[in-house]
Amino acid sequence: MDQSVLDAMAKWPNVPAAYGWLSLNQAGLWRFHPGGEYQRGVVGESITNPQLIEFIGRNYTHDERGCWFFQNGPQRVFVGLDATPWVAYLDEHLALRKQNASPIEIIEHWYIDEDGKLYASTPEGLVLIQGRDVQSLFDQFTLKQAPDAMPIALQEEHLMQVLEQGITLRLEHTNESYSAPFSAIKQAEIESIGGFVAVPTPEAIN
Repeated sequence: MDQSVLDAMAKWPNVPAAYGWLSLNQAGLWRFHPGGEYQRGVVGESITNPQLIEFIGRNYTHDERGCWFFQNGPQRVFVGLDATPWVAYLDEHLALRKQNASPIEIIEHWYIDEDGKLYASTPEGLVLIQGRDVQSLFDQFTLKQAPDAMPIALQEEHLMQVLEQGITLRLEHTNESYSAPFSAIKQAEIESIGGFVAVPTPEAIN
């Protein structure tokens, strides 16, 4: 966190938290909700100021219950999540970066849901891959059908096996830290598997 934020927290430790004013959408964009009336899927107003976006990204974290928030000086502004706490995109080097531009160093598990959305489990939390980059990422994967077999390209039939038969494959990537098991996930399971609260409320953290 910024030192100015840490100083403000120490100076004013009991500022009430705010709920429903800020959200993160499935494209990794921050949205403002006048009146604190966020509900999942409500579009809200775009936040476009680059300095503010960077400030939010540097001071974004979570509490012990999995409620994510932006520490705005002495005040916690809890974030409504349309999908997951993190949304990643491929940069010009085909490396994954989160919405605050920080790199994804390690992937522990890949998941695909019933709508074909791709997720990555990382030490920092569950990540949704931006839809526009999913096919490019699939094109980078290979898999081995046996330990001594030559790697083959990931095909649609493999995705169907994961989704329809419930099998787990291991995806291989030239970046070894991106190589990980790959299995199906249901949208109803995402919060519990990801260990986060999509819509924080005062009751959720008391």
